Amino acid sequence: MQFTQSNLPLSTLPVTVDQARLLADIVALEAAIREHKALLRRTWTRPMAAEQRALSRLQHQACERYVLRAWSRGHLHLRQPPQAWVQAYRDTYAHYREQYPDYAERYRVLEWGPTQIEARNREIAERLAPTYAC
Repeated sequence: MQFTQSNLPLSTLPVTVDQARLLADIVALEAAIREHKALLRRTWTRPMAAEQRALSRLQHQACERYVLRAWSRGHLHLRQPPQAWVQAYRDTYAHYREQYPDYAERYRVLEWGPTQIEARNREIAERLAPTYAC
């Protein structure tokens, strides 16, 4: 189930978020991401694993700030589970269910529903909110 405007949770952050500072950090992260992407689009003349990891970290940090910004406005940034992640666990669960029926419940896949998605958004927002408190 995807969240729609009618069933979105309201923001329950314990602090007021400084939107200007948060937006400034998002803009800075986006600029750094564009810079790293430009570097990675060029012909590689050396190993680029460190740059790829740095880009991934920047994208993760930006996503967390998008979550906080959306949550502070009563919206969700993450509306669905990452499909590749869920499919990999479903495949693993199917394998164990076939091979080891007695242990299948031990390897049960985490089903992402609205409750888990909202909880993940809340967890990220509550962890970052003190950083941007007014």
